[in-house]
Amino acid sequence: MQSIVIVGAGAAGYAVAEGLHSAGFKGAVTLVGEERDEPYDRPPLSKEVLSGAWNRERAALIGAKRAAPLNPRVLTGVRATSLDVEGHRVELGNGESLDYDAVVVATGVTPRRLEQPDSPNIRVLRTMEDSLALRALLVDNEPRLLVVGGGFLGLEVAATARGLGATVTVVEPIPGPPLASRIGTEAATKLQAAHADHGVEIHTGLGVASLDATAGGGPVHATLSDGTTVDADVVLIAVGSIPNTQWLEGSGLEVANGVVCDEFCSAGNDVWAAGDVASWLHAGYDRRLRLEHRTNAQEQGLAVARNIIGSAVPFTPVPYFWTNQYDVRIQVHGQIVDIDNNKIIEGDPSEASFVQTFSVSGQVTAALGWNAARLMAEQRRQLIEAMGP
Repeated sequence: MQSIVIVGAGAAGYAVAEGLHSAGFKGAVTLVGEERDEPYDRPPLSKEVLSGAWNRERAALIGAKRAAPLNPRVLTGVRATSLDVEGHRVELGNGESLDYDAVVVATGVTPRRLEQPDSPNIRVLRTMEDSLALRALLVDNEPRLLVVGGGFLGLEVAATARGLGATVTVVEPIPGPPLASRIGTEAATKLQAAHADHGVEIHTGLGVASLDATAGGGPVHATLSDGTTVDADVVLIAVGSIPNTQWLEGSGLEVANGVVCDEFCSAGNDVWAAGDVASWLHAGYDRRLRLEHRTNAQEQGLAVARNIIGSAVPFTPVPYFWTNQYDVRIQVHGQIVDIDNNKIIEGDPSEASFVQTFSVSGQVTAALGWNAARLMAEQRRQLIEAMGP
């Protein structure tokens, strides 16, 4: 094997390059990135970059430095337009073609959008440029921010925006405390209270029926699903994302909520996938997963690199994600799915710190820590042990 092309120069893509170097690969590696920035980390975009605590240089991927000895060719500002699976060729938007012995699809996701007018004050957040543009709208005059979507991204931006002096309203169509399905009712209720303590208004069970604004900017008028209205200077649309697979149409690859892969993250015919775009069979859970987690991008990229070289080891991680909001750090190891029982094993939700486990049929499948990083290391060890080899 002489040539490997990695389409997507984010965390997963660079982890593949890093893993190839660690495995001793001596051939040519090319990373193709649609953005003009050198590869950077995305989690800080809703927090440190948005707040101004970090500049764009500080968000650069550490993995890029570690992968440097491999000396991959990095193409920035270039979009992959098609994949010829049989011919082993990637076509690029700049007219260039890249032949490969193996290709990794690591193109991530793109934000969902609403039916919305063309206004510079209605934003999404996925890229470095998105974060810097949103910050520019938030740093002056204590604007009114409407966040549409009460997921991790929406709530992180809400917390950061309050720190910048914005008046923040969040609307979330699912009733009940935001994120309850991801972090459990106790933590979600406590998190909603933390936002209320910081002056954020959260309205659940409400969607946005329409947004009205002018193309030149100015206030945005939002009509909610119950007929009430909200006027805002800035609107963030944070209603989830979809895998970046449009460029694969006609390739013959199976695409269904991502690139469909086996337990080794292979889509067949020397095509692999890693990161947010990969839908792979998790042998430990015996079900298909597609995870939009920073840690998974790193771990899966390294696993794909090893398997390309010939390890043939199923990728069976214990999923992990975290969120930082105000002075709160929430960590979850495992998956809070189909839960039939939960237990507080340390502290209490009424206190500053607690640990909670979640079970299915008597088997602990996930653990959550609220400001409990030290205690969570042991929970992760136990979950890994329970997963087996």
